[in-house]
Amino acid sequence: MIDWLIEQQLVLSSLLIVLIFCETKLLPALGAKFCYGLYAAIPVALVLANMPEILKPELAPQISRYLVAINNNNVAIDNSVIWLTAWCVGCFIVIASSTFSHLQLRTAEVAIKPNSNTEALNLPDSLTPYVSKHVASPLLIGLLFPKLILPKNYLQMYSAKQLAMVIEHEVVHFKRQDTRCNFIALILLSLFWFNPLMWLGYKSFRRLQEISCDESVLTDKNTDEKIQYSKAMLLSIENTNNQLYAYTHYTEKQTMLKRLNFIKQKQQNKPFVKVTMLALIASLLSSMAIAENTPAAKSADEVVAPVMRVEPIYPEKAVKENLNGSVVLQFDVTAAGKVENVIVINAEPKKIFDKSAKIALRQWQYQSSSHGLKNQLVQLDFVTKNNEKSESLVERIKVTQ
Repeated sequence: MIDWLIEQQLVLSSLLIVLIFCETKLLPALGAKFCYGLYAAIPVALVLANMPEILKPELAPQISRYLVAINNNNVAIDNSVIWLTAWCVGCFIVIASSTFSHLQLRTAEVAIKPNSNTEALNLPDSLTPYVSKHVASPLLIGLLFPKLILPKNYLQMYSAKQLAMVIEHEVVHFKRQDTRCNFIALILLSLFWFNPLMWLGYKSFRRLQEISCDESVLTDKNTDEKIQYSKAMLLSIENTNNQLYAYTHYTEKQTMLKRLNFIKQKQQNKPFVKVTMLALIASLLSSMAIAENTPAAKSADEVVAPVMRVEPIYPEKAVKENLNGSVVLQFDVTAAGKVENVIVINAEPKKIFDKSAKIALRQWQYQSSSHGLKNQLVQLDFVTKNNEKSESLVERIKVTQ
């Protein structure tokens, strides 16, 4: 799992740098809706980077054999377990905090439909409005069945025109199914929380989500209406005092400042810049797909042999019971020569030597190359006596006690 998470970082980081640059530097030229749509490249890239390999590189025909003397004073530490535990803790914290925030809002919600001026809200039939004294601004929640939560004093907060535009903003969220997009974004954030670019990208994504809704609402509005809309946004900030669920991306201060600046700026709408960014992201995605599905070419005289091996520890249980056994493992070698994606293909007896074999193999080092190697096989033979086994079709290492 840890190996897979690390493998995705080049894909994610490359795209996130481009997307964050678009939001911070090219927003007036590209437009908020365009920049927001570009974030769809993230899940697409992850799918392309993890497509099943169509062609598998052949195993090296040469079989190497080693005699490894066990040193029981040498303790092999499975660092992957430590990293996996740390990742699980971080993942749990992200998911738990997001769930707590959502449940806090749901608990604060007053499940009473507005009984006056409901028709004036001009909502889709499938979107039900609710009111709550614990929200500072209109808010859309719910994954499968979104609902609109309004401040209890929304009729006093906004003028009729302001209310109409604020509601229109939330309807844009509803029609685009942004709550589901946010769910996907949170899943990705929880998976890759250790990458700082993911946090920057998530904030950029949520800012663009709000700004793109503003862009949709104000497309056909005049200057006076834009001013009224901006005032309604500021009223939402003023209403955040003493709220149970005061923080939303709608009223988050950095987002609000960016939204107000976007409204003031004259949109440039440069098609050439849009085409250039699309071409750049498309080239990144296509290169990922090609790289993932192109088998690594190997020369005929290439030898798949480690330059550094860590000797497995003979399991204590096997020593006490005088057990022999074998473990066949499959693994990949990165371009830097690091072993990763170690899995047990077969073992006899089961579950006795597996862990020791995996811990040792993960610490091996192979010669670096320009492409790495996929789906290599190694068989580790654990024997308590000096009786080497017969020939094998894969690399075999004799471990003695």
